[in-house]
Amino acid sequence: MQRIASKIKCPYFRNISRQRIICEGITDRVEFTPMPFKNREEMVQYIGDFCACECWRGCPLAEMIEKKY
Repeated sequence: MQRIASKIKCPYFRNISRQRIICEGITDRVEFTPMPFKNREEMVQYIGDFCACECWRGCPLAEMIEKKY
């Protein structure tokens, strides 16, 4: 997991677990927002599509978080 986390470019990423990405909270009252996946493969694919590239702004969660700023 550490190898995957080291490739993250999204500024809202906070942590990663077995089948979950943990991001910044979507509001000031929410500290963290977990994104659970059905399996590890889907999570890794999502990370490749959004978190680990400059495409992170296309992530629906990142879009919600950006609105609080």
